Amino acid sequence: MDITVTDIVTRAGVARASFYRNFNSINDVIDAISDEMSSELIEDISPLGKWG
Repeated sequence: MDITVTDIVTRAGVARASFYRNFNSINDVIDAISDEMSSELIEDISPLGKWG
């Protein structure tokens, strides 16, 4: 599946300029999502939870 910047901004309801203010490419979006998901997973499986 090929996802375009147009797909992302349309679905998010933001302007293309807003996308490029925050990201340089779709790969940057994927990296940001991956980082966020990894952080959440680590918090979920950490024996001390969010406060450790």
